[in-house]
Amino acid sequence: MSTQLHYALEVGPQDQAIGWLLELPGCHVLTPLDQAQTKVLGAALEYWDWLAGHGETIPDGKPELVCVEVVRSREDKRQGRTSAFFQADAESVSTETLDRCLRLLNWSRQDLLQILEPLPLQALALGHLGRSDWTIKTILQHIAGAERWYLTKLWPRLPELPRSRTPQERLERVRALALELLTAAPSAERSIVVRVPDGERWSLRKVLRRMLYHERYHLRKIEQILNSRA
Repeated sequence: MSTQLHYALEVGPQDQAIGWLLELPGCHVLTPLDQAQTKVLGAALEYWDWLAGHGETIPDGKPELVCVEVVRSREDKRQGRTSAFFQADAESVSTETLDRCLRLLNWSRQDLLQILEPLPLQALALGHLGRSDWTIKTILQHIAGAERWYLTKLWPRLPELPRSRTPQERLERVRALALELLTAAPSAERSIVVRVPDGERWSLRKVLRRMLYHERYHLRKIEQILNSRA
């Protein structure tokens, strides 16, 4: 019997979409709407390979995919712009799910640091050929800033963190704060849905989904920069 996976689509102008695998936190794919089923399958298999690379047992064969929700917005999905709140985001986060997401966040951070470790300091100034404003350094700063921003959706009064000497140090400090807040979140906070001033809805499940998505998305951007310079 094949494993059944559920996905939701966030569709923008010109039927460009982001597909989200709901059982695979942070697993996503940018795709034209008419190619969504194929692209989502590829994203799921790639994600399974990633899990297997970190020692997790994965199902055999290909999953059976079921689209459970479609949300439309005006954002350009080709650049990964996302704000959707899916029905699944309103579900309470169990201790088991939270533990799994924290484990996935740890693996994602391990992958990022593994790429950065052998790089000389000057390599952080590398950017895409022809574009100097989006360097590895600015991407790392962006990852840290976004992770803190996600946390403010549920914890709006975060403490100020000390000034960091390097982007890596900033990443470490923000992640330490995230782990402190996430692990201490009581059951009541794990099912709350809040609407922030701009109207977007957030929940703990959505915060975890977006944190995982965002770091993995920009990890690929760093890989693209390094590959273009090889």
